Amino acid sequence: MNDSYPKSGKTLYLNIIWHQHQPLYLDPESDQLQGPWVRTH
Repeated sequence: MNDSYPKSGKTLYLNIIWHQHQPLYLDPESDQLQGPWVRTH
C-alpha cells in the first residue's frame, strides 16, 4: 500500500467535536422519563 499523498503546502485546521448530551425527557406530572431508553440504561 502506498501512502504518499500530494502536498499542497497549506495548513489544514481540523476541529473534532464530541457531543454526548441527551435531552432530559422528564414528564413533570408523572416524574417519569418519557424519552429514549439510552438515557436510562
